[in-house]
Amino acid sequence: HLAEAYEMAGDKGQALQTYQQTLALDPKCAFLHLRMGKFYERRGDEERAAAAYQECNRLHGDPIAEAFLYERDLPMK
Repeated sequence: HLAEAYEMAGDKGQALQTYQQTLALDPKCAFLHLRMGKFYERRGDEERAAAAYQECNRLHGDPIAEAFLYERDLPMK
């Protein structure tokens, strides 16, 4: 995924912009919300990570998203 490539290259701003643009095109894609949650988690932004994981779970349950939310005693959906 292009956003991951930007992140790996150290361009976190472009990575975020690419994730946001991709989600705007396909807001119901649970996988994109999962990737966004991982992105925010790596950056230490747990609030945004939780929101992305919750949306991922709402759209399609995911064990990674569920584990993040469960460990923080946050709602699954």
